Amino acid sequence: MGPVVINLGSGLATNGTIGSASHPQWLTLNFASGGLTVNGGASVHAAVLAPTGTVMVNGNVNGSVAADRLILNGGAVLVAVP
Repeated sequence: MGPVVINLGSGLATNGTIGSASHPQWLTLNFASGGLTVNGGASVHAAVLAPTGTVMVNGNVNGSVAADRLILNGGAVLVAVP
């Protein structure tokens, strides 16, 4: 259940699933520095806030992204959810 806010001091890389596919608005990931790497086959269902970092998507992101830099590699999926 949400909302849940996770504050991270630096970056995160995931090979698994984070958040709820049916309710991505329930989770917010805040990065003080660094950013998020979503590896192939992984999914993140959340609002991602990395104002000074990079969000690199090799898998799937379902939610919203606010970052200094966004990289979508081949096969990546970004679904914007308000």
